[in-house]
Amino acid sequence: MLRGARVVATGSASSAAELRALGATPVTYGDGLVERVRAAAAATGPVTVAVDTVGTDEALDTSVALVADRTRVATIAGFARGAELGVRLLGSGPGADPGTQVRDAARAQLVELAGDGSIAVHVARTYPLESAADAHRDSRAGHAGGKLVLLP
Repeated sequence: MLRGARVVATGSASSAAELRALGATPVTYGDGLVERVRAAAAATGPVTVAVDTVGTDEALDTSVALVADRTRVATIAGFARGAELGVRLLGSGPGADPGTQVRDAARAQLVELAGDGSIAVHVARTYPLESAADAHRDSRAGHAGGKLVLLP
């Protein structure tokens, strides 16, 4: 619970143990998601920030249903739906903020937190640079279980 944040993370039932190990309260996605997230967050108050990394209508609709201030909802994947809903678009999609300032501001802090063991990056698989196409195929298949890393 870095900086006092409490994280409620959505995922499949099979990912619950991993999400819990990362310090999040796991909630299974699917019908009734808004109610399940609201119930999971009830002990600490309302949901005040949402970050969508999937881009589904369910994720974005749930985010805007739970977070009163849409400027505190961001997506890195659902650019068309996010634009319709008036949430922050981050990344390289149409109309998105590339996040340069956010990354620049966070980089030193993240390096420090990784260095002191406060956060860890799970590497699912490494690839030699000449296998970049394989890494890309694996990333497009989804659910890699961690970061895919290209090595020189």
